Amino acid sequence: MARRAPSGKAEAEAEKGLGILDLGRGDYESAERRLLRAADLATSLDEDEILISSLNNLSVAALDRGRIDEAIAYSSRALAASEAFPDTSVRMQFAVPYNLAKALEASGDEESARAWLDRAARSAEATGFGGGLHHVLLESAGLLLRAGDLDGASDYFERAIAWNQAAPDLEEDVALARQGHASTLEARGQIEAALREYLEALKVFEKPGREAASVRTRIAVGRCLATLGRFEAADRELAVAETMARRMGLHVAEELARLERARVLDSRGGPESEASLSRSGDRLAALGLSGEAARAHLGAARAAERRGDRARALEWTLLALSEVELVRANLPAELRWRFLETVHEAYAAAYRLRMHAAGSNEGRSEAMTMAFETIERERSRDLADSARVSLRPAFSREGSKDPEARLDRIQIELLAELPDARRKALLREQADAQRDILLEERGASGRRWTEPKGRATDHRAALEPEEAVLTYTLDEPASLFIATRSGLTVTALRGGPDLKDQVLFFSTLLAQGEPAHAHQSGVALSRALLAPALALLPRGITRLMVAATGDISDLPFGALPHPADGRPLLEHYEVAYIPSLRFIAALREEPPPAGKGAMVLSDPRSASAAVSSARGAMLGPLPHALEEGREVAAYFPTRLLLEGAAATPRAVFDQGSRYSALHFAAHAVTDRQAPMNSALVLSPESASRTGWMTAREIYALNLDAALVTLSSCRSSAGPKTRASTAPSLARAFLYTGSRAVVAGLWDVDDAATRDLMSAFYRELSEGRTVGAAMNRAQRAMARSRGAAHWAGFQVIGDPQAQVTGVVRRPHLAGWEIPLGIVVVGAAAALMAWRPNEGPPLVMA
Repeated sequence: MARRAPSGKAEAEAEKGLGILDLGRGDYESAERRLLRAADLATSLDEDEILISSLNNLSVAALDRGRIDEAIAYSSRALAASEAFPDTSVRMQFAVPYNLAKALEASGDEESARAWLDRAARSAEATGFGGGLHHVLLESAGLLLRAGDLDGASDYFERAIAWNQAAPDLEEDVALARQGHASTLEARGQIEAALREYLEALKVFEKPGREAASVRTRIAVGRCLATLGRFEAADRELAVAETMARRMGLHVAEELARLERARVLDSRGGPESEASLSRSGDRLAALGLSGEAARAHLGAARAAERRGDRARALEWTLLALSEVELVRANLPAELRWRFLETVHEAYAAAYRLRMHAAGSNEGRSEAMTMAFETIERERSRDLADSARVSLRPAFSREGSKDPEARLDRIQIELLAELPDARRKALLREQADAQRDILLEERGASGRRWTEPKGRATDHRAALEPEEAVLTYTLDEPASLFIATRSGLTVTALRGGPDLKDQVLFFSTLLAQGEPAHAHQSGVALSRALLAPALALLPRGITRLMVAATGDISDLPFGALPHPADGRPLLEHYEVAYIPSLRFIAALREEPPPAGKGAMVLSDPRSASAAVSSARGAMLGPLPHALEEGREVAAYFPTRLLLEGAAATPRAVFDQGSRYSALHFAAHAVTDRQAPMNSALVLSPESASRTGWMTAREIYALNLDAALVTLSSCRSSAGPKTRASTAPSLARAFLYTGSRAVVAGLWDVDDAATRDLMSAFYRELSEGRTVGAAMNRAQRAMARSRGAAHWAGFQVIGDPQAQVTGVVRRPHLAGWEIPLGIVVVGAAAALMAWRPNEGPPLVMA
């Protein structure tokens, strides 16, 4: 009928509409023919809206079929057409950049994908397009789910369900959200609940016109059935999905169904499962699905290990490692740390296989060396990822539209006691602000850490004769590697999973000021963690550098009782914490810091204003912070002392790179769920900002300092995983140019911290290294105060770092005091007639 009508536009509209119907049914050949015909007619008739819509749906069809380059090309043409057409519909203003984002995401270009998704989200919000806002919620959930943030993903899926249930014509949208929510349940191990949600979604997708969605859901149903041990039912469901996908030309879905069938075969002990899994992994890798390919190759590795072929198992494991690392590299920087555990599974498998090859030999076998190399490789990759944080430039926007400022204000309000409804609303606002920051991540800034070449054992040459690196791993088999300049040894660790609880118990007792009970707990820890190391240390070792992950990295080793005499370990050794041997080697290859003198920030106004108003006395004034700051500054002839309102984040960004030492006497706030939101509480530099200097902003700094001191509570704390230590304030400063960072594990007394810092800088002024200065300061304090006041501070980074520009302060004798008063009086008189002497030392 449209062709008989005189209007070519009607024919173009009809072809486009029929093409969209074919697309929903999974008849991709017919859909492509009709949509191309509609695009050609629209081009000849200058019907821009039809052209844009046709190209957009051609992109969807190409992406469903795994033709990613075609999908990007169609979306790019649609985008160019929409930008040239001022009257593009609200739907297309959203759909075109959204589908371009999906295609770029599939190609692995995550950063560009986020940029276009951000544009799509802004378009939906600006126009009030409900369908677009629904998809933004789903994409936000998917972004968090891929990175392992199950709580965040689940919340967004639930919001999408609630958004759509109010409208009866959005049945398919509700089903999509249910499918997403089921995936979070599945990831949590709640398989029965996930299966129920998938089946509810499948009821909708089985209706005519929704076949493509049906295939994806059937694969998920089959996967859940297999996990529950219902293998025959799982294989039947997956076989149907594979057949449907092949008929519709859904190449990606077809390979995913094959992968799950191969995994079912492996679960049932089929002898051909290894070959099936390896072939599936190769095909998925060719399609660009690195994460799924890694699952397949790890499955093949497990099958090979079961039949005793550890060499083949290691080969598959190393292939999976390269694939899973590719997935992590494409994640947004703020979420990459959540993916550590997923990456760690592959590294742990490689480590286990190599240690098995070493057998019971705890000497210097090649297999043992390669096991150590595996640990070092993982931690080095983690370091490299930490240094490649992609960020918006600090202070890039001002006002209510700045998600950074919005996030800060929300976090401050969350510190207060709030009604449940208000807290829930704020948490959702927080999630949206965090999502907006993720979408705006661009480029790379901050210091770059380059992994040194060669094997990790080659880097022992960077160690001094008196140094040893203790590398702990609690993966099976739990081991301690001891690296010195002269060699590498390994010994087994006892205690396994119980060590985590022992570490927490010991640290809690110390922090709460119960030294007697802590000592008793520490004896057992010392036997498990220290005795094996001390028995193997060469003579002359006086400095221990601990490379540990998880909860062991939070253990105050210096306070552990020495196995021989029960005195604190720091009475025998300096103790510092490093990410890895490779890191310390790379750090020592860098030229000496160029900074001179010190920047000292103390008693910011935020601590007594914005924060305390939200949280009362919990983050109230720091009565000794001003005194501490002035004492520290007095050790440096070249110094910038910023007090009160002058102690702002912008001052650090503008001037921090000039100094050899930066000292912060301020509150810190730790966010274990989103560690990039952890912050030093400084003073606001404008009405639109709170003064919180987040880890995210710290990573964007470029420093050249020997030392950053965070005289703050919990400034080295953060979420821990078996794989590595997640972002923290201390770690952020370490990777932006500081050779060493001093930071605290727990809440500390203000006056005791002032005394410890004064002693620390006094030791630095005697020419001692950072490690030696902190060791002597803590030992001196241990003679008069409990471990709660000193044991929580750690030296992180190079303990050999030397601070330039710090000098000894004169100790005034009794007869010098009156003379000093005379000199001060004379100086005051001189200043009275020389008012333009220069800028004051103290900025307040």
